[in-house]
Amino acid sequence: MTNLYLQFALLLGLPAIYAGGFTTLAWSSFNRPWLFAFLSVILLYTLYFVVFYFFAPSSGGYTVVRAEQLQPGTPGYVNTTHTGRVVGSFIGEYMKSMLIFTVAAFPTLWLFARLFRR
Repeated sequence: MTNLYLQFALLLGLPAIYAGGFTTLAWSSFNRPWLFAFLSVILLYTLYFVVFYFFAPSSGGYTVVRAEQLQPGTPGYVNTTHTGRVVGSFIGEYMKSMLIFTVAAFPTLWLFARLFRR
């Protein structure tokens, strides 16, 4: 379960992580570092939304099926007699969008930082 929380935090916090890291590295070179930090977070979350809007994961859609209707070997089948833990991962579907965002975020931050240089 912790794995899912970490994936969710990474998915939602990636722009803030990039903006915070960039701001920390270049803090002394800005005229107004707090304003840069605030505006860069807003800028990166806007870019994140745009990237995820245009490059949304294509999961093919979902169908709701009662568990009793699924047979062993079919996609979505969960063995209800299993007593162990099932650990899932959902971040794989979003990796392409996150990579595109990463490639776009660093040049965007660099250009934005040029406006705030001393």
